[in-house]
Amino acid sequence: MTHTHDKIIATFRASVRTAYKRLYSDYRAIGRDTNGGPCLPSVEETDRLIRRAIGRCGAAVGAAVKVAKRALIVDALASAKSGGMDITPTIANNISSRLLDRKVDTRALAQMFGTPGRTAADKSTVRPEHTAELEQQLNVAIEAQRVQLQVIKEAAREAWSDSPERRKILADWSAQRKHE
Repeated sequence: MTHTHDKIIATFRASVRTAYKRLYSDYRAIGRDTNGGPCLPSVEETDRLIRRAIGRCGAAVGAAVKVAKRALIVDALASAKSGGMDITPTIANNISSRLLDRKVDTRALAQMFGTPGRTAADKSTVRPEHTAELEQQLNVAIEAQRVQLQVIKEAAREAWSDSPERRKILADWSAQRKHE
């Protein structure tokens, strides 16, 4: 299955929304017990819990960026294959590893780019100059995607910072501190 650009971006947006919903839940849990009563911990503990919640959100958003980048690469490789380029699992893995700076799931690549009955002795007709050109095109697409994802991330961060939900939580914490 190939990913369209719109689907990749929609999936990324959904992942970012989920990360910020979790952040909201984590923030809410800091100042309230399971029955909804006030229970704000010490300033030090509150700071630690806030940092942990923000770290979780950042990790989830970072993972979503990696998923989007991988989907872009796999989609481009699948398009190249459907356009007649002999993309094997090994070629797909090598290109993906270079562009992502990490290994990818070789089983998934074998499923997407493998040819039943083909052995390692059946070498691809794709030459290094072909993959270099494809990688160059992918680097341009990855940079364009990075800019678009950054805009989405910044909008989500600003929306959270300016949200009435966040302001309400901070006001609740402030009121609880005044009554200590």
